Order: sequence, then C-alpha cells, then structure tokens
Amino acid sequence: MAKEQRLITPLVESGIQVEPPTPPSMGLNTRIQRAWSMLFGRRENTLQPVYASRGGMLGVVPLDLNGWTMVYHDDPTTGWANFGQIVDLVFYSGLDLTMVAPYLEFGPDGVNTTHIVTPTVYSIGFDGEANIQVVSGYAHVRSRYMKGTGCFESGGMVAAYTAPKR
Repeated sequence: MAKEQRLITPLVESGIQVEPPTPPSMGLNTRIQRAWSMLFGRRENTLQPVYASRGGMLGVVPLDLNGWTMVYHDDPTTGWANFGQIVDLVFYSGLDLTMVAPYLEFGPDGVNTTHIVTPTVYSIGFDGEANIQVVSGYAHVRSRYMKGTGCFESGGMVAAYTAPKR
C-alpha cells in the first residue's frame, strides 16, 4: 500500500465507540482504511487491504477466488442444470432474442424453486430483425440445480464455485 497522505476533513471525531476498540495511536487516515476494510473487505477474519487512487477514490481488492473450486463451467441448458455438488457462487451471462424478463431459478431437486435471482446487468438492443437482450450477473447461493429463464435462449455461460473449507 502507498504511503499514507494527510487527510484534511471538517469532521470532528469525538465520542465514537468502535468494536473492537481502536488503538489510540492510530491516525484518522488509518481509521478510515480500517473502517472500509471491515465494511467491504472482510474475508472470514482477514481484512483485505484498501487502496486509494490519486483522485481520492477509495476501493478494495477485487474478489479473490484463490482456494475456491470451480465445479461447473458450461453453456447453460434450457432445462435444469446440475452442478454436480452444492455451490456457493454462480457467475452467468446470456443472450436472448425474445423480450422475456430474464431471471435464474435455484432449487434443491430441479423441481422446487427455492429462490429467484434477477440479473445485475441488463441491456436491450436491436439487430434489425429482433430485439436482443444481454444479461450478466452473479448469485450467492447454496444450491445444486439452476435454471435460466429468458437469458440463455441464444447463448450464454455459467460458472459455479464452491467456497473453501466447505
């Protein structure tokens, strides 16, 4: 991480209770980095580092899939897809030439839907013959079966991961 820069702010820090308590020698910039790490960068009991751009934008390290096991990577099917084991994280993208509202279904046995996930990114275009909708997203689930509706009719990709220490 780059050397800390002095932070100038009109905020006055007084009477703030932090659990666990902040060591008294910790500066304001370090406290902000610590708070961001605790909010957005926690992975189990390890705080991920926070970085700041030259423009002052704060961020955290990207999702680290080290230790995760990819158990499924394939073109989606029109029916229920079997991951082969319980997965924790599913990434997907798809293309459809109809105007059906896209969503994913997850269930325990391919028949009962326990929850539904809508795409994170959803865009619509026109290719001269039909409307095209492109979707992508991710789902934090614990499921073995998935079915895509309205987002995989013309193509797509699904990748499913199992978390470490399952």
